[in-house]
Amino acid sequence: MLGEIDRARIVPAAKLPSNMVAIGRAVTYRDETTGQEKTVTPVFPEKADIACSRISVLTPIGVALIGLAEGASLHWDTRDGKS
Repeated sequence: MLGEIDRARIVPAAKLPSNMVAIGRAVTYRDETTGQEKTVTPVFPEKADIACSRISVLTPIGVALIGLAEGASLHWDTRDGKS
């Protein structure tokens, strides 16, 4: 997770591209292994509520998604070590 933090930079909201994952912006992602799609909204930890599809930016998926642009992909290992 520290590697992800190293790539972070602060960008004024007005300059943030509309197709980039950001805090408070809903995003739909697809698990290429299962084909399942999920829509979530990254939020600060105190606003997280999985029942409402609000995920903390400090969770592994929150860290992975934040800052990605539409169409981007990433490699993800599951908790049991599968890719």
